Amino acid sequence: MSEFSKEIFINYTKKYFYFIAVFNFIDMILTLYATTNGYGVEINPFLARLLHNPPLFIIIKGILPSLLLFLVFNRLKKGSLMEIKKSIFYLKLCSYWYMVVIASHFVWIYYSLVF
Repeated sequence: MSEFSKEIFINYTKKYFYFIAVFNFIDMILTLYATTNGYGVEINPFLARLLHNPPLFIIIKGILPSLLLFLVFNRLKKGSLMEIKKSIFYLKLCSYWYMVVIASHFVWIYYSLVF
């Protein structure tokens, strides 16, 4: 029963890993769009210095986090049921935070276009 429960929770966490990867990609695209068109700024000082080199920016902000998510997910599959259950809270929190970040991008772009 415990292995079955663990598999259910692993499948449940998988969707949050996908959400975070997709949200991260959307954040990267909107950040590039906003910064190159003067609608916003990158608030991360390290990434702000990479904006002059879009391919490197895409690797660091887009591809690297997705690879790290993949590694964390594979590591989590080896964890205990309790560790997997605890991770769900943090994955949800991260997903919700990305939703706020993406919404803020749209607000900044909208207000920059309208005003």
